[in-house]
Amino acid sequence: MKEQLEQHLLEKIIPFWTNLIDPEWGGFYGLIDNHHHINPLAPKGLVQQARLLWAFSSLARHYHNDTYRDIAHHQYDYLTSTFRNHEEHNYFWLMDYRGRPIDKRIVTYGQSFMLYALSEYYLLTKDPRVLGKAMGCFEWIEQQAFDSIRMGYIEEFDAFGSPLKNQLLTDGCVNAVFTGNTLIHLLESHLNLYVAEPSQRVKRALERILAIFTDRLYDKDTGQIFMYMDEHYHPVLKKRCYGHEVEVSWLIEEADEALKIDDHLHMSDHIMTTAFKAGWNGRYLLVDEADPEEHHVWWVSSELMIALSKKYAKTHDPHDLEMIRTLYQSIETDLVDPTPGGEWYWSRAKNGEINQERMMGELWKTPYHNVRSLLKVIQRM
Repeated sequence: MKEQLEQHLLEKIIPFWTNLIDPEWGGFYGLIDNHHHINPLAPKGLVQQARLLWAFSSLARHYHNDTYRDIAHHQYDYLTSTFRNHEEHNYFWLMDYRGRPIDKRIVTYGQSFMLYALSEYYLLTKDPRVLGKAMGCFEWIEQQAFDSIRMGYIEEFDAFGSPLKNQLLTDGCVNAVFTGNTLIHLLESHLNLYVAEPSQRVKRALERILAIFTDRLYDKDTGQIFMYMDEHYHPVLKKRCYGHEVEVSWLIEEADEALKIDDHLHMSDHIMTTAFKAGWNGRYLLVDEADPEEHHVWWVSSELMIALSKKYAKTHDPHDLEMIRTLYQSIETDLVDPTPGGEWYWSRAKNGEINQERMMGELWKTPYHNVRSLLKVIQRM
C-alpha cells in the first residue's frame, strides 16, 4: 500500500499543484475549477499560500528534491515580500492576483499558518533569518493575540493591531469569541515551531494551548471538542465536528510526544474513539453530526488517515490496517478526479453528486491536508 500512496502523491497530487505556480506575479494561482480551468485573476489568500509553502517545504525535506526546494524558496520569497504588514511580524489576510491588499485584517488563524509554514521552511533550510521571521510571528501571536485575562487568543485585528469582532472563523455563530478551529491550528503551528526550536518560551506556550483544550474545549463525558465559545468559554453551538476532532486527536498525541509526556493521551484517545464511533459510516467519516447527505469531504478523510495510521503504528493490528485500506479506497472512488491533470474534489455526497460549489484549488483547498496525510502514512509504513 505504501507504494500505491507514494505513486498517487508523486504522479497525481504534486504535478497538479506545480502547474499552478504563477510565473508573473508570484505565488500560486488563486483558483482552478473542477474542470481544470485556471483563473489567473483570482485573489490569493494568506492561508492558501502559506499552506503551499508548508507543503513544498515538507516535500523537499522528505524527498531531498531540488525542484520542491526551489518551489519552497519561490513561495517563501513571495509570501514574505507580498503579504507582510510592512515592518511588523504579521501578515495580511487577502491579496489580489498582483499582490495588492484586498483585506488588511490580521487574523490569528492566518498567522498560525504562516508560523507553521515558516517553521517548516526553517527545518528545510536551517537559515537563521527564517527562524527569526518564525519567532517574530510567534511573538506577535503570544504578545498581541493571547488574552491572559480570558485565557484565549483574540482572533481578528485591523492592520494597526486593534482587536475586531470575530467573524471569519465563526461559521455564523454570532456570539462566538473563541473558536476551536483557530486553537487547533495554533497547536499545530506551535508544535512545529517547538520541533524546529525547542526553547522554553515556545514550550510554555505549547503547554498552555494544551491546557486550554483540556480545561475549556474538551467535554470529559462525551469526548467532544467544542468549536464555538463565547467570551466565558460557554459553547454557543454544541454540534460535534468529527473532522476537527480526529485532527486535534492526533495533534495532541504528537504534542505529548514532542514534550516527552503522556499527560493528554487519554484525552486524545477519547476524542478519537468517540468521534469515530459517532461519525464513521462504514466507508468514511462524516464532517459533522448535521450532515444528512453524508458528504465525503476531502480534508476530513485526510485527517482520519493520519489518525488511523498512528493507531496502526502502535497496535500493528491487521484490522487497523484494513480500516486505512477501506478509507483510501473510498477516497479513490469518491474524491480523486479520474481525468488526467486533476487532483481531489472538495466533496461528494452519498448519492454520488460532486460538490460543484467548491473548487479543486481555491482559498481553502490546497495540498496541505492530503500531502501531509500521505507523507505521514508513507513514513509509518
